[in-house]
Amino acid sequence: MRLRKNAGRCSRSASGQKHPAAKLTDNEVELIRQLHEDGMSIRAIARKMEISKSQVCRIVNYDSR
Repeated sequence: MRLRKNAGRCSRSASGQKHPAAKLTDNEVELIRQLHEDGMSIRAIARKMEISKSQVCRIVNYDSR
């Protein structure tokens, strides 16, 4: 029963750049992934985008958006 209630809640919430707390656009997320793929370090990307290294890691590893 709980699973059905939770499933309904998840489908109604905003995600990605539409979420009210989003700090990055979808384009910025793709840029972060591309920069890392091109060889830029996590630290350098974090400085460039003004976000934490842990957030860059989550984005690069597809754990977040």
